[in-house]
Amino acid sequence: MDDFIRSEAGKTFWKIATQKLFLPQSDAAKQDIETELGKELSPADIDIIKDLVIKKGFYSQAYLISQKMKFKGSFLIPLSALMFAIVSTDPNIEQIYNRLREQGMPPALAIETMARDYPFGIQSKK
Repeated sequence: MDDFIRSEAGKTFWKIATQKLFLPQSDAAKQDIETELGKELSPADIDIIKDLVIKKGFYSQAYLISQKMKFKGSFLIPLSALMFAIVSTDPNIEQIYNRLREQGMPPALAIETMARDYPFGIQSKK
């Protein structure tokens, strides 16, 4: 969320985006959403976003605000190991990704490696 609420580019993108998709956030990001976006989101929107969760190995909750279609709704995203690697905001998972990237892996390969070797953030037994 830092990219969208603190940088000028992020603020601009936020203003022109017609669809905003929220995934589960860290505690710090939840506070930032309430503090920084409280004028643009309703209290109900903020409560829903703050309550989103990931059930590792099963699903992630998400919340979509579509301004163009005047639609708001929450839904479940089934989580494969690959999808978990893509959407996780867990600092430990991000650390694995960063380590793989530092080893020279391109982004897509790093994510595939995470899904294979660390499914749902747990190191697989080889």
